[in-house]
Parts: sequence; structure tokens; C-alpha cells
Amino acid sequence: MKNYLLLITLLTFGHSYASDYLLNTEKKCHGYSSVSVGSRADNCIGLVVDKGEGLSKPRKIVQVSRSKFILTDMVNWNPNRGVLWLLDTSKSQDEGRLTKIFSGLNLPHGLRIGHEGLIYVGEAHQIFRFNLDNPNETKETIISNLPTGGKHPLTEFLITKDNRIIVNVGAPSDQCLDEKGRPIYPCLEAKSEALIREYSIDNEGKVSLLGNLAYGLRNSMGLIENGQGDIIQFNNGMDFSDEDGPNEEINLITKDAHYGWPYCYENGKLNDNYKRTFFNRRVPKIDCSDYANPIGLLPPHSAPLDAQVYDGEMFPELKGKAIVSLHGYKPTGQRVIAVDVEGDENISSFEELVFGWTAVEGIRAKGAPVGLEVGSEGEIYFVDDKNKTVMVLAKGEANTSSGTTIQRVDLSSESVDKFKKVQEQVLKNKCVACHSNFAGEAKEVAKNLVRSGLVKPDPLNSEFYLRMSGESENMAMPPGNNDIITQDDLEVVREWIDSL
Repeated sequence: MKNYLLLITLLTFGHSYASDYLLNTEKKCHGYSSVSVGSRADNCIGLVVDKGEGLSKPRKIVQVSRSKFILTDMVNWNPNRGVLWLLDTSKSQDEGRLTKIFSGLNLPHGLRIGHEGLIYVGEAHQIFRFNLDNPNETKETIISNLPTGGKHPLTEFLITKDNRIIVNVGAPSDQCLDEKGRPIYPCLEAKSEALIREYSIDNEGKVSLLGNLAYGLRNSMGLIENGQGDIIQFNNGMDFSDEDGPNEEINLITKDAHYGWPYCYENGKLNDNYKRTFFNRRVPKIDCSDYANPIGLLPPHSAPLDAQVYDGEMFPELKGKAIVSLHGYKPTGQRVIAVDVEGDENISSFEELVFGWTAVEGIRAKGAPVGLEVGSEGEIYFVDDKNKTVMVLAKGEANTSSGTTIQRVDLSSESVDKFKKVQEQVLKNKCVACHSNFAGEAKEVAKNLVRSGLVKPDPLNSEFYLRMSGESENMAMPPGNNDIITQDDLEVVREWIDSL
């Protein structure tokens, strides 16, 4: 069946690769083949860029004309491998629609167009800008020496209406613990990093540091300015092992406020690692009322990675709302949502725009949205870094003809027994602290890994194995796995995958 689908794809589209999506070429969405990913009844989703066209780990996108876009592409998590692309959608896929503007970039992520029309790009250690008409001659570094160490080196930023640049400086760790998992108090990282910086752009284009704007923010990957001129931050919270917490936060940024990381989170909740007890006297009693509370919460582990204010015409009901990508691999992620950030009340709900983005073999891949862009006609573009694609949400009839049945996975008793060994030796000791779902019933956990596409009947074609071995283009798992995952661990994993 897999070979048949691959043959049909090659014959129909002339590509040298098989799409992870079943494309409906007869039912177009904003001019692109539609795909079966969930959307509202009168909305459709089209595949703009498919895997195999050249993207490796695309992150952000901006539109520079009706048919031309710029994308940042990290390529992988190794430094100085990144690319800035120009995408020309007026060309056919066979013509090659992607052209490199710059290469050798250091984990490029953030991307904006300035008020003067220049393109601003965030690398891990700096922000530069350039004129698209002559990129090499006009490339200019405007912010340098940004911190690059630790778990959150990516640079996200916002250019405000009054020409300030608001820059994320992510926390270098998850909870500011020492090598033995004990809390560090006071956490100096919460004052030097885990914050937002503020810069100004004067009339001549000179950029100057104004100072730190706010503190105690673990990773500000979504930054917007609402209609009242307020800065709203969508925070990536701490990685507790609890499936039900912590919730991701939506914060109204106030000058010099501290939002609690790593001590407190949500509405006055104390991180258990910083709770003073008889056995934990290294920290004083912490009062969480000293820290600013969020104005809204999003589902735990949903991982908001971009936010844009909707200002288009296609969806008038979304005017002024924040469009947010939820990148998380758990069921709370894999969505694009709309959040009302204009009111005076706390945010208590959101609307799903793209949803049901689970993996179904032969139908679609599991979604992982990152960058967002409101197009010239009000359509919404979104980038998927794991599947190396760009999609568009527009008005039109949703594509549901291909169905949404989840692939049936049957595992032999031998395979289940081998997975129990993986679970006992590797997952429970080295992975469940961040991935508590790995601690479930062995047969169901194994089935879900296969359904997700992370595991295929070949170790060298399985992301699950490649991340553990450090051979994936994505981030190694667990982080620092050269010191954690042993050759014996890898052999146990290989034996299970081979048994499939």
C-alpha cells in the first residue's frame, strides 16, 4: 500500500519525493492543493510548500509581495548552518521556488519587516537587517552579543509601532537547578537572562539599548503589540513531568515587572523545587504574590512558538485577535488558535482555527506549527518545522473526503515484550521526567510511537532512535544524551524496532 501511494504521488505530481499529505489537486485552497487537516466549516487548508523542495527546519515567514516570501531555516540545531530563503510561489515546484539569500546563519529564527521596509533577522547571537534589493551590500548587524548558552538560544523579537525592538532572551535552563537537581537561590539567570530587552530605532535607523523591560520569563517565543499599544507575551513554561501542568502563560508586559521564573508560575503557584522544607533549607520562604500574574493561560505543554495580530480582510471576525501557533507534540499542541487580547478582562478562552492535526498514515503528518503570517488578502500562512512545509488557511470548503481514520497498529507479543525492556531500561530512567506519557501501559505507548511516525520498522529511519543516538538533524533527546544514553540503551531500542 505504501509503495502504491508513493507511485501515485510521483506520477501525479512529478516530484522526486513522496508527500506526507494526501493532496487533493482538484479541490484548491487559495490556489494550492488542499489537505485533510481540521479547520472551521467554511475554511480550507492548502499545501504551499511540500517537504523535499529544500526546506530543512523552517521557522518564520514574512510576505514581501503577493507571490514572494522570506523564510528563516535553522536547518538543524548545530550553529552556523542556517539559511534565509526567498520563496517565489509564482513558479512551479519543478522550476525550484526557493533561492538562498544568506547561508551559514547561526540558528536563525525571528523575522520581521521594519517600518522602513528593511528585513530584520534574528540569529542566536545577534539581529541583522538588510534591503532585499541588494542583500549582501546592505546587510548590517544592529544588535550583537545576545546570550547563546543553554536550552533556549533562539532570538524572537517584535518591532513596535513606535519603533522599539522588543527582544526575547530565553532562560539557559528549565528551572535553574544545579547538576544534582537542587534549586539555585538566588537564581541569577532570572536577572541576566529569562527576560525581555528593549531597544530603540531613531530617525536615522540607529539602534540603541534602552535596557531590560521585564524579568522572570522562561522563553518569550510569542510577542505582539495589541491595539492599545500593550506588549503581550506568550510564554513557554517549565517542563514539569505532570501532564496537567504547568499551563503556558499569556502575560501583559509591564516595565520592570518580574513574572516569577523559576520560583513561581501561573496565578501564584510555587515551584515545588523552591518550596522551603526541613530537608530543603537552601531557599527562603518565597511569597508568589511578589510576582506578576498572567492575564491568561493556555493548555500545558502546548508550546506557543509564534503570535501575530490579525489585521486582514478575509476573516473579519478575527480582527485584532492574536493568531497563535501551538507547536507542542502532546495533544495540547498541533494547533493554530485565535485569542482575544483587546479586552480588559482576563483571557479565559480561545478559538481553534487549525486542529485535528494528528498523524494518519497515507493522509497527513502530525502537525508542528511555528511561524505565522497574515497574507495580503487576509489568508493565514503557517510554517511546520518538523514536516518541512508551509500551509495556508483561507476561505473555502474544507477537505474531509479522505477521512481521518487513525492507522491500525498491531504489535506481536514479542515486540511488546521487547518494548517493555526499552521502557524499563531507557524511558523510565532517562525520559519520563519530561515525557510522562512514556510511563503508560507498554502496548499502548508502543502503538502511539508507531502511529506518530517517530518509529518505523528500521532504526536508521526512525526519529525516535536517531534522536537518542544524536544522529538526527533535530535536537538530541534527552538533551546532553552523549552522557546519558549508553550503547547498551541504543541496542535495546534497536532490537525493539527491528522486531516490528
